[in-house]
Amino acid sequence: LGQVAPYYYLMATLICYAIFMYVLAKVLPQFTLCTSLGHLVNKERLNETLALHRFHEAQRRQKRKLVQLTFGENLDDSIVCMQATDGDNDMTAVVVEMDTIS
Repeated sequence: LGQVAPYYYLMATLICYAIFMYVLAKVLPQFTLCTSLGHLVNKERLNETLALHRFHEAQRRQKRKLVQLTFGENLDDSIVCMQATDGDNDMTAVVVEMDTIS
C-alpha cells in the first residue's frame, strides 16, 4: 500500500489527456457555433442594403442643406419639419422659431 510505480502515473496522465482530447474534438463542437458568421451573410444583399442606406442618408443631407440655403444658415435655434410630397420630388419645410429669451 505504499508505493505506486511511475508507470501508473504516466498511464493515468495519458488516459486523462485522451479523454480530454475526445471531449474537445467530438462533444464540444456540438454545443458551439463552429461556422464564422461572415460566411452566413449574403454579401450581395448586404451590399445592396448598405448602398441604399448611404443613398437615403445623402438625400437627407441634401434636403437639409437645401432648407438651410432657403431659410438661412442659423437653423440651430429652430425646429425644422421636412415633409416630402409627390413621390419625394417636391419638399415642404416648416421652420418654427423657438423663443429662448423669455
